[in-house]
Amino acid sequence: MKRSKERVWRPKVKLLFVTPEAEELIEMAYRNCWQSKPKTTALKARRKFLEKCIKKGHLSPLEFASATFLIEASRVFTHQLVRHRLASYAQESQRYVEVKDPEYFVIPPSILENEEALKIFETAIRNSWEAYQKLLALKISKEDARYLLANACKSKIMVSMNFRSWRHFLKLRCETSAQWEIRETAMEILKILHRKAPGVFGDLYQKFILNKGQGELWTERD
Repeated sequence: MKRSKERVWRPKVKLLFVTPEAEELIEMAYRNCWQSKPKTTALKARRKFLEKCIKKGHLSPLEFASATFLIEASRVFTHQLVRHRLASYAQESQRYVEVKDPEYFVIPPSILENEEALKIFETAIRNSWEAYQKLLALKISKEDARYLLANACKSKIMVSMNFRSWRHFLKLRCETSAQWEIRETAMEILKILHRKAPGVFGDLYQKFILNKGQGELWTERD
């Protein structure tokens, strides 16, 4: 059995697509509302403008930009993720894809740190996976055999949201009260989106990554 430290699971997050020149496009959307023109095209000025608009709670222009990620995590995670309705999802199907690897499961850190709990967890996972394999050997379809698989089973899921929806997701899931796996995923997504559009995600980055400004971030008004 591998040592516990070597088995610590971290969700895998990969950016697949983000709207090119997203901040420029969002500024155009904002200014179209008021038929205003920027005094300068300087990047710093644009980002200050976006920050000001977001602070006022005017968020609908953020919907013109989007980002798509590929995430590998547990089914516990994906069940939480798909509760965010304003998104598009494409998830690895247990109906068609056989779980062949007995290690294709996530073990929570709290269980890894407890030897007795780890034994109980591994026994349950091993038993369910072995029973799953036995059903397949009996020509039971994958779509029925999968009923034995635990929520700890890993899954790959693609998710696409516009920037307004990503802000909502990050505001909820970066909080310390969020479940550990979705929080780690949200924090990684925030770091990536901040690099791509700091004018849009700067306040969230300040609060959750830099631990500055713990107050209310914004109140939507549209």
